[in-house]
Amino acid sequence: MRYADLVTWLDDIAAARHELDRSSTAARVADLLRDQITDGALVPGARLPEEDLCRAAKVSRNTMREAFRLLVQERLLVHEFNRGVFVRRVGADGLSDLYRVRRILESEGVRCAPAPNGTRSTASARPSRTARPRPPPPAGRTSAPPTSASTAPSRRSSAAPGWTR
Repeated sequence: MRYADLVTWLDDIAAARHELDRSSTAARVADLLRDQITDGALVPGARLPEEDLCRAAKVSRNTMREAFRLLVQERLLVHEFNRGVFVRRVGADGLSDLYRVRRILESEGVRCAPAPNGTRSTASARPSRTARPRPPPPAGRTSAPPTSASTAPSRRSSAAPGWTR
């Protein structure tokens, strides 16, 4: 083979590389199952029958088991020994974590969202602590209570009457 033929052949491969599918069959099957889970077609606690899925996807049992392993690693499925593979149920701790993450993401989304005039303004999304109005002082008091630093006993004064150092 001449060098010119080799270069032409390699150029053809390089031009067609965008057509290459870099995922394995198991990864593609896992993608299909993941979509079914996230769309709600497979509900939590549902058993996934391996033989039926293999026939439907036209893949081997080894490929389906590899897809199951991928989704178990992502914590979407759970494998129960001698029972099969099930869609994971979310417990109370998982729900708590989910809502905690959701609150963080939504708060950050609001903070970073553009203002109605198209500019990015974090001041309108997150008021500063100093901008909040203070509650009125209790009845009979005309000013805010003293801070803890000003009410703490000093070393020169006695903390209670009759107490000596």
